[in-house]
Amino acid sequence: MPIGWKPLLGTAALARTFGWRATYRLDWWHLTRAFRRTFPNHSKLVKRLKKALYQGDGKKVVSMVQIAKATGVGDPESVARLLTYVKANQEGFYGARNLRKKLSDQAKLVCVEGSGAVEKHIDLVICRRFPGLPKGPGKGQGMRWTRAGANRLLKLRLQELGKAA
Repeated sequence: MPIGWKPLLGTAALARTFGWRATYRLDWWHLTRAFRRTFPNHSKLVKRLKKALYQGDGKKVVSMVQIAKATGVGDPESVARLLTYVKANQEGFYGARNLRKKLSDQAKLVCVEGSGAVEKHIDLVICRRFPGLPKGPGKGQGMRWTRAGANRLLKLRLQELGKAA
């Protein structure tokens, strides 16, 4: 998710609402890309941020970004956006690990922590099958939804859910 992107429904709240059926999982690839984009001239800081993330120390990630902001490392506006983003989404850093604790021993044997299966599912269900919005073609691979496009899709989906209810 790009920095500055705001979930339409509050992803963490949505995951909590559906309990066991969903867990809030922030994609680390996108988060580490945000680290690189925010601190393009500070590769050592990016490495330390990634290391803290991978070692399960989300609080340290937030702390390091706070320190970078306080000490003037990086573009102040970009760092402020990243800080807001990591604070707001810290719950999603380790969503799969939190879900794993709730699973039975049999489920743990087949559970994966990566987001690759989810990304592929999104690709198949949304990117390829979505026939398109009224004003243009559907979302292609590697593209992002605009807020207007996502709202249009959400309205259509809610309409379909209303018919099924």
